[in-house]
Amino acid sequence: MTRYLLIGVVLAILILPYTQPTLRMAAAGDREDVKLLVTTFFDYLKSGDTNGILTCLTEPMLSERKELLIENPNYSGFLKKIYQHRRIVLRELKVIDDYTMVVSVEITKSDNQVRNTSFLCRKDNGLWKISEELRSN
Repeated sequence: MTRYLLIGVVLAILILPYTQPTLRMAAAGDREDVKLLVTTFFDYLKSGDTNGILTCLTEPMLSERKELLIENPNYSGFLKKIYQHRRIVLRELKVIDDYTMVVSVEITKSDNQVRNTSFLCRKDNGLWKISEELRSN
């Protein structure tokens, strides 16, 4: 019995280093997915694509913005005008757990005024979505 336990421990020690990079790569893939999500979200804002914006959102932000985006025909033009010349820089991505990350974003207007905000992103049915905006300034 002790012999099998010892063999099991030795095998675990030998196999463990090979499993760790796989875990890190999965997390790195999630990070890239979240960066792409937030970048795509701002691309949709800049183009005024309200349907595209909705595809990036999940609850509770989806419910908060859905009515405004769908029922206001002028909102698309408003978003395009507001975001068209803004520069967006992703400043920080903080992993909370396997299903939650926070992305800090710096938004610079054409007059060089800077606004910082953060988005809470959650994995929803295997896809990363923006769940909440956590306003900074």
